[in-house]
Amino acid sequence: MNELYAQGRIKFGERYTIYSPKDDQPCMDHDRQSGEGVGPQEYTAIKMEVLEWNEAVPQSVKDAVKGKKVSFVAGTLRPETMYGQTNCFVGTGITYGVYQASDNEAYVVSERSARNMAYQGIFEERGKLVKLAEVTGQELVGSKVSPPFGFHKEVYVLPMEGVLATKVRTLILVFAKSSADSRSTYRGPPLSRVYHRTRRTTMRLLQTFARSPNTTRSNRSGSQPRSSPSSRPRSTAT
Repeated sequence: MNELYAQGRIKFGERYTIYSPKDDQPCMDHDRQSGEGVGPQEYTAIKMEVLEWNEAVPQSVKDAVKGKKVSFVAGTLRPETMYGQTNCFVGTGITYGVYQASDNEAYVVSERSARNMAYQGIFEERGKLVKLAEVTGQELVGSKVSPPFGFHKEVYVLPMEGVLATKVRTLILVFAKSSADSRSTYRGPPLSRVYHRTRRTTMRLLQTFARSPNTTRSNRSGSQPRSSPSSRPRSTAT
């Protein structure tokens, strides 16, 4: 073993595992009070840079991130589907944190997500959370972000009910073939009435979805195409 190490054939490394911050070591099944049988789940993080904050975002938040590149960070289990994003959903009842990732970059995520990333080498200092500010999901509605793989260069943050803060995925990316939950959000009570937005602002928030190529395309006869299992709406969340 020592000879192999001296030859550089054995090196120290890390692997994905259930980790205990309290004990600062991996936590196996027989060591857990709860969660036996739970394994690590790999997500792919998608960063969406904030281009313009909504007017409802407090000035204290904007001052706290001044000079930093701020991104919404969503996670997905299927990164191959992350093309043609039309908007980003946030939970209106969730309080998000703006966490410092480095000297010139900050992420808007939930506390649970930030805590997980802090032990995966994503933040500058291992295990340390530097919260710059807090902002509610309702205040974020109307903010403008840049999707990395979107048809549009800029899309808007929209509200969605039912997003749980206890889940890792609290930011939801939506693309042209959105899920049934996404559809019901669009077809639900008018945003102008529920979230106190003017009709003009509401139409501005929804325009990228309405202009999406896959949502306005018709078949050769001029009628709307029928729904089929392969074309049913899908969405990916974080």
